[in-house]
Amino acid sequence: MTIRSPIDEVIAQSVRRHRERLDLSQAELARKMSAQGHGWHPMTVNRCEEGDRPLRVSEAAALAGIFDIPLSKLLEPPAPPANEEALRRLSLLQQHIGDLEAQRARIAEERQVLAVRTAEEEHRARLMEERVAIAMEEAREAEIKTAQLKDRSEIVAHELTRISAELEAARAAWSYEMENSLALRSRPVTFAPDTWTAQNCSVLLTDVVGFGAPTHTAQDRKIIRDGMYQIVRRAFAAASISREDYLLEDRGDGILIVISPDVPTKQIVHPLVTRIAAELSRYNADAEDGTRFKLRVALQVGPVEPDPEGVNGHVIVDASRLIEASAFKQGLAQAPPETCVGFITSDYVYDSVIKQHPRQLEPYKYQKITARAKGRRLTAWVNFGLG
Repeated sequence: MTIRSPIDEVIAQSVRRHRERLDLSQAELARKMSAQGHGWHPMTVNRCEEGDRPLRVSEAAALAGIFDIPLSKLLEPPAPPANEEALRRLSLLQQHIGDLEAQRARIAEERQVLAVRTAEEEHRARLMEERVAIAMEEAREAEIKTAQLKDRSEIVAHELTRISAELEAARAAWSYEMENSLALRSRPVTFAPDTWTAQNCSVLLTDVVGFGAPTHTAQDRKIIRDGMYQIVRRAFAAASISREDYLLEDRGDGILIVISPDVPTKQIVHPLVTRIAAELSRYNADAEDGTRFKLRVALQVGPVEPDPEGVNGHVIVDASRLIEASAFKQGLAQAPPETCVGFITSDYVYDSVIKQHPRQLEPYKYQKITARAKGRRLTAWVNFGLG
């Protein structure tokens, strides 16, 4: 029988609390720890949260980095929410604590430099520690007094909003599919409207992983292509992007999609690309062996020009180089089996769009890579956590 110490119980509760605060599953946290060289599995996370597996110091430091908290926060017991007055007091006290700790740090540096003043500096440090202890005790008392004031109405409202949005998206996708079931595959490629010329359009490029593999029959490839087009059609409908606002060019094992400059690039990253991942995940859950597939998706922004054969522009060349980047391909191949979509975008899109909307677009899920393709080097950002 494992004997748990009180500090192990506190750490176990802290790991669970901060993981849930970031809305991470145990599998996602395990992947982030493995990425830092700790070889964790979902069961490792479960055992730690149950208090059955003590943490190593290096593991605790890695978790603090993932949670974006000081290491000392892992040693704090769970804190109940506070009412407005208590929150105000708590904020002031925490600010006061931060000021005091900053002063103590400065004192510690002075003690090392000015050895002749050691006795005086030690006395000041003890005074600071006493004041910090008093302030922390006051903060804990404020947290205890607000323990029963927690209100879950915002969480419930958020969940209802999410469910309502999903239902509306499903309804829109069904309606769009019924009205345009033949339009996406039967209509010829048309040139971009003159109003798009020389304007920054979003260019989305999809590519089926291993489409030409010898294990696929001709019938398998037909089913995969049909599935890919249905997924794209449903995703555009769910993202409320009308058929008049994008153009398609079939690429055999993928699709080149040029989207109107009137459609914000943020709307393409989310909900369009995330919807593609969700639709593909559902497709693969029902598909038979040989017809399940993974998809690489690249996004770049830039001007396009119509020509007699379709559209052209350097932005299309960049999107092609991004989707062919070896580091991107290797990353998707090494991702967990359930990962069905790898997303890559340019440094420009990451800086000007994704980083500007941290709540919705979650820039912390992206990894920076160097894309080398056809003799050119590009800085890019990849995300394997969409679905």
